[in-house]
Amino acid sequence: MHRTQIYIEEEIFQKARKESEILGISISEFIRMSIKKNIQKNSANNINVFFGNLKPLESFKDINPKEYVDNIRSKSRILTNNE
Repeated sequence: MHRTQIYIEEEIFQKARKESEILGISISEFIRMSIKKNIQKNSANNINVFFGNLKPLESFKDINPKEYVDNIRSKSRILTNNE
């Protein structure tokens, strides 16, 4: 674990201290949890933005993805009951 020193506005510190007391953890642990939560949220947002910005290949622009996948699945010999 890395040790660091930070400066926090008094109002934010008091709110963090109250939250940590309610949760029954140290303020240091509360700050660590808050940072982790924020990083995870931003990571999820980055992934959503990445996939949201994807554009289909020109040859697929007029194809409905769900119908396309359903069509492929319907032809799968593993998924059919023709045995």
